[in-house]
Amino acid sequence: MKMDSCTQKLAEFCAGLQWAHVPATIREKITWCWADTLGIVLGAVGTPEGEKVLRVLSETYQENRQPLPAPFASSPPPLFALIHGTMADLWEFADGYSAGGIHASCTVIPAALAVARDAGSTGDLFLTAVLVGYEVANRVARAMYRPGQLDPCLATGTAGALGAAAACAKILGFNPEQTAQALGLAALLAPLSHKTNLWGGHPGKPLHAGYGARAGVEAALLTGRGFGGSPAILEGTGSDDPGFCFLGGEADLSLVTLGLGEEYTTSQVYYKPYPVCRHAHGAIDALLEISRRHKLNAAEIEAVEVRTTTRAAAFVGHLETSPASNPIECQFSLPFLMAVTLMDGKLGLEQLTSSRIADPAVHDLVRKVRLLGDPSLDPLYPKFRPTQVTVHLKGGIELTHRVDAPKGDPDAPMRRQELEEKFHSMASRVLPPSQVSHLLNKALGLAQGESLSGIFEILSTIAASPTGTTPS
Repeated sequence: MKMDSCTQKLAEFCAGLQWAHVPATIREKITWCWADTLGIVLGAVGTPEGEKVLRVLSETYQENRQPLPAPFASSPPPLFALIHGTMADLWEFADGYSAGGIHASCTVIPAALAVARDAGSTGDLFLTAVLVGYEVANRVARAMYRPGQLDPCLATGTAGALGAAAACAKILGFNPEQTAQALGLAALLAPLSHKTNLWGGHPGKPLHAGYGARAGVEAALLTGRGFGGSPAILEGTGSDDPGFCFLGGEADLSLVTLGLGEEYTTSQVYYKPYPVCRHAHGAIDALLEISRRHKLNAAEIEAVEVRTTTRAAAFVGHLETSPASNPIECQFSLPFLMAVTLMDGKLGLEQLTSSRIADPAVHDLVRKVRLLGDPSLDPLYPKFRPTQVTVHLKGGIELTHRVDAPKGDPDAPMRRQELEEKFHSMASRVLPPSQVSHLLNKALGLAQGESLSGIFEILSTIAASPTGTTPS
């Protein structure tokens, strides 16, 4: 392997990074990324859809089918990562990195948690591993995929598998050569997350994250036993082997190592306040702002016009919903999301229940939503996600608001209180309020001496069939 190859440089960064050398702002950011993801997984566990994930995957991969295991019961690390990676992506609530079009949390954190549990990892090592995983996944994704066009695959399952492998390699104490081989094997095992499955509203969509997490765990564990992959996987070995990054078409390998060790892509990760495709968030923000300024009555609305980038319009404008649609179809249908937000004045998991989706009045309003892709807005993406919403009322009144940076972006950050409220709203589906606060404090305190074992002690109290108000 060339010592100056991008795979080698990335592997050396992963193996050498120490928590003490990470800037304080990045420490805080990755700690919140971990806590946010934990809350998201807990929220998914507390829904019928999440219980189905647990049941189906447990029964498929374990011989003992009864009784249903508890969500955080001890299980082989690959299965643990598969289940919780799928849970992390189930409700489209995960953080993301716009420059790579990736949700690294869905693969990296479940994989790291699966290996850290068995390895007895300390809290600061676990957080360092998660940071390493984010950096690898984000950097590989931005080199592979060009956000300005409709790429054939989503990076979460593909590049995310390499991030998951890097995180596990860090926890297992791999040296640079072993880490590079783990990245190579992860590329061999990674799912090819084709967009037809991802944005088509199909029930199996969240599995791409689960299998990316599982691939990362398996790659690290197998590498540790002598079954490593190519240590030059990103750049390839010659003209007839362009490397993994070229799966997305023409790649820019310089983006893998740009600013490595000095600049952290994690600083540009956004959080999600709504459990839907990120391309819909600007429109939701704009509509809610209009609703705050003016009391809207659905009966007075003649039309709602959404003008956004052509990429966003393609992702969230092609699905037609009906009262029989499933939640995933609705998560990727901006007309539905605008209609239900307009009627309810908010957008959370409650707006994606089967009973809410089945309401004919929502779909009557859906037909009044027009989505337009505006090429003049495209150059602003991915730094911004420009979206303008105009509500046309009877009598010729027009109400307009534009959003360039949706809430949760680094340019429009969610406040700590909002992140805490999000965690509580999700985790309270499976834990009592006192336990939720205790768990959040432990999750945020990993770098200050809190242990993962203490977190697993709380998680182990969650039953296989949690109760509560849940989407269905």
